[in-house]
Amino acid sequence: MAVAVISTLFARSPGQAMSLRTRTPVCWGLARGVPRKIGLFRGMMSERTGLRAFGTESGLPGLVVVDFDDTLTVGDTIARITALREGKVEGKEEKNEYRDALDAVVTAYLKDKKRLEGTQFPSLSAMLDAASTTEHNSIDRVESSEILKGLTRSELVELGQNIKLQDNVQRFLEAAEEKRVAVHVISANWSRDLIKGALLKYKSVQTITSSDLTFDSDGISTGKINRVVVSSFDKLEAFSYLRRNTPTISGRRAAVYIGDGLPDALPIIEADVGIVIGGSESLLKAIDVATVTNYRLCRLMDIDVDKEQAEMAHLLNNHVIFDAGGGGGDSWYMITEALFGNGTSLLPRSLEADVDSR
Repeated sequence: MAVAVISTLFARSPGQAMSLRTRTPVCWGLARGVPRKIGLFRGMMSERTGLRAFGTESGLPGLVVVDFDDTLTVGDTIARITALREGKVEGKEEKNEYRDALDAVVTAYLKDKKRLEGTQFPSLSAMLDAASTTEHNSIDRVESSEILKGLTRSELVELGQNIKLQDNVQRFLEAAEEKRVAVHVISANWSRDLIKGALLKYKSVQTITSSDLTFDSDGISTGKINRVVVSSFDKLEAFSYLRRNTPTISGRRAAVYIGDGLPDALPIIEADVGIVIGGSESLLKAIDVATVTNYRLCRLMDIDVDKEQAEMAHLLNNHVIFDAGGGGGDSWYMITEALFGNGTSLLPRSLEADVDSR
C-alpha cells in the first residue's frame, strides 16, 4: 500500500496540526459559513474564457479520479440497492421481516458512526483505522442478514441508469471526453454494476474500481460483498495504482482526485491537486489533522489568476487542497472550468519532473 509518501502525516496529533488561517490571502482554515462568491467567480471565468487553476505544460491534467456517491451523484445510492431488493420481497410478513433486518443494520451503523464522529483521535491513521473498522463491521452485518441476496447484474445496471447525477456533472464528463482526459472512478459503493449503469453513456469514464456483490452460477447475488474498496487506505492503494499504470498524453502529468467523504482523505492528500466537494465535516477534519507546512486548503471560488498567480504557483509547486464548496451545480461548474477551461495554467512545469520521479 502506497502510504510512504504521507507517512509523516500519521504521527501528527490534532494539537500539532498547523493552522491554515495565517497562510495566504487565498487560503483559509476549515471554518464553515464563509460567504459564497460563485456569481463573482462565474463573471471572472467568462471574462477570461475559462479559468485554469490546474494543469501542466499542455494545460490539462494527466489523471483525473473521482469518488461516486455524493460526489457525482445526488445523495448516497446504497439505499437504492436495498430498496430494489425490498421491492422483490413478496408477502406482508416477509416484507416486515426484511424491513426489520434492514433497520437493525442501519441502526447499528448509525450508532457506530456517531461514536466515531464524537471521538478525538491522536492521529489521522487512528481516525481512518477506526473508520475502516466501522465500515467492515457494517458489511459483516449486511452479509449475515442477507439483505442483498437475490439481485441480478442487469437489475443493478438498470437501477444505475436511473441514478440522478449532480448538476453540471454531465458537463464535466463531456468536457473530459472533448479534451481527451480519462476519468477514473474509485468508490466504496457495494455494486460496481450500479456505478456502471449510472455512467454507461460517458465515454470519458475509463475504469471503475469498487467493491461488488458476489453472484452464484445462476447470476443471482449471494448477499456477500467482494470488499475491494472499503476504507481510505483502499482508495489510496487504488489511486496510487492508477498513477503508476495509467498512460498519459505527453505533457500531462498532474494527478487530480475529487471526493466528498472521509474515505477520500488519503487520495486527496496524496494527489497533486486534491479537491474536496460537499463540505463534509469528517473529511475536512481529517485534512485538518493531516495538515503540515506544505499542505494548505484553499477555496476554489477565490482563485484570481491575475492577482494570485505568483502565490498559487508557489502553492501548487508543493501540495494544495481545494474546497469546491457544498456540492451541486455550482461546485461542478467551478471544477469543470478549473480543469478544462481555456484560461491560464498555474501549475508549474517543474511538477512534471516531480511526478515522474515518484
